[in-house]
Amino acid sequence: MSNAWEVSDDDIKQVCFKHGIEETSEAIDVIDRDDVENAALQEVNFDKQVAAALANIEDQLIEAGICAAPKKFTADDPSGPSFQIIVGNIGTVYDGKDKAEAKKLFAEYVRKSKLGKGRAGNEDVVLFADGEPEEEYIPSSGPE
Repeated sequence: MSNAWEVSDDDIKQVCFKHGIEETSEAIDVIDRDDVENAALQEVNFDKQVAAALANIEDQLIEAGICAAPKKFTADDPSGPSFQIIVGNIGTVYDGKDKAEAKKLFAEYVRKSKLGKGRAGNEDVVLFADGEPEEEYIPSSGPE
């Protein structure tokens, strides 16, 4: 286990509570915390890490017979690429799995950068696919 993510007893209690059962020492003891950590760290965004961790805890509790289906927690489908758009001084403006939406937003922020006004004006715009740059717009520094 690393220091990057830690599963707390409260995380396990939250899943049990959502299923309408009281937290038990068995529920806490059955959880493979390293497995939960690995599931969480597959995601980049903190909210998605939390969702992945809770979904993994729930899966383990259902498998152990402590909680019953249907599932109440879901994590994004890890298959397929994830996309992020980062704009200069704004930061991340998109983080998701929809390539068409990512391309549309990339084009919109490139347009805003080219206008030279507002927070996105004259700012770099980068579209990442699975953490690797896929498209990039870097405004020119002006006439040479």
